[in-house]
Amino acid sequence: MRIKELQTITGKRYSTRQKQLELIQGMAQQATVRTGVYGKVVVEEREHHVMFQFENEHYGKISEPFTDKEELDYIKGAVFMAFHEAENIHYRLTCTGMNLTEQQILEANHTFDELSHQGELTYREVLEQMKGIDLELRWRIEQLLEIHSYVHKKAFEYAYAQHIINIRKPNRLIAERA
Repeated sequence: MRIKELQTITGKRYSTRQKQLELIQGMAQQATVRTGVYGKVVVEEREHHVMFQFENEHYGKISEPFTDKEELDYIKGAVFMAFHEAENIHYRLTCTGMNLTEQQILEANHTFDELSHQGELTYREVLEQMKGIDLELRWRIEQLLEIHSYVHKKAFEYAYAQHIINIRKPNRLIAERA
């Protein structure tokens, strides 16, 4: 990215690329400050965008591209919502007496493999494919995807994908710029 594009994100006119990236890192880090969200936030400059990366050892990770402050703020809000939903998934599947059986885990793994074409698609792509499905069937598949995400420590990735798809602004964050 050009320094002018970085300055657009920060709103500051620092002259060095390093100073701009430090400021953007600080802005991104706000996703975990006093929010109850625990994890590592890293901002990485790419050719045409900046990549926001979040990782939590128990719930998984995401990488999301952004090019302006509004997109960064949207991602930070989505991280907050998804992290707490990942905690809810973890709680529901471990603490509420819902004992996962080996059969449920096998069914969840098989369902994800079928829908993702043996792991070629992400949770977001799988969920986008399910938009026209009957609600009852969609609910059942989402339960299996929750189980899959929990077992494979990807609950955050699943919750983030669900959040982005359900409340995404039109024409925002649609194109993957990885």
